[in-house]
Amino acid sequence: FLNNNKLFKKIGINVLRNELFRLEKEQIIIIGLEDYWSKEWSNFNIPIEKSFQYPNDTKIILSHNPDSVKILKQHSFDIVLCGHTHGGQVCLPEFIKFNSTHPHPIPVLWLMRLVFDKIGQFYSKICDYLKIKRLGLRLRSYCYVVDNWKWSQGLHVLSEINNNEFKWIFTSRGFGCHYNVRLFCPPEVAILVLSKEDKKRLI
Repeated sequence: FLNNNKLFKKIGINVLRNELFRLEKEQIIIIGLEDYWSKEWSNFNIPIEKSFQYPNDTKIILSHNPDSVKILKQHSFDIVLCGHTHGGQVCLPEFIKFNSTHPHPIPVLWLMRLVFDKIGQFYSKICDYLKIKRLGLRLRSYCYVVDNWKWSQGLHVLSEINNNEFKWIFTSRGFGCHYNVRLFCPPEVAILVLSKEDKKRLI
């Protein structure tokens, strides 16, 4: 990543690593954070606190892992943009719904995670018996790449701020994937239109 960082700078791309960038005319603040699993994440609050001096600006946070929102939602922002999950890569068909409040396809890894949480210690014994320990452990690790699978793709309301203004999270499915496998989870390059005049609405 460090080599890519140098390359980005050479071609005029500013990589935000726990940093803030302000579009003064538009009154938009973009905060880019380190990865949630990295030791540098501990300084995430520095750019967020700097943004407090612009209380009327629209605040957009870039944070790779949607699990970071568990902590970020305590702070002031309008939307967090995430990735990391690839949308789950393999999902159930859209017409299968378990919860009306979750409008997006259900990742199979999410369902498997629920199973692994239940069978726990017996899973390793099953893999040993079937002689698939290495494959089995790798499969289980994929189920734990994120805790909040409910935020694995799409747009979600996190909370209401005031006067029907909301905090949002958007997680992109992206266009890459592991092992070139996707099912009911097509790649995407998302275009979000933010309306400062009407923060209640995000298209």
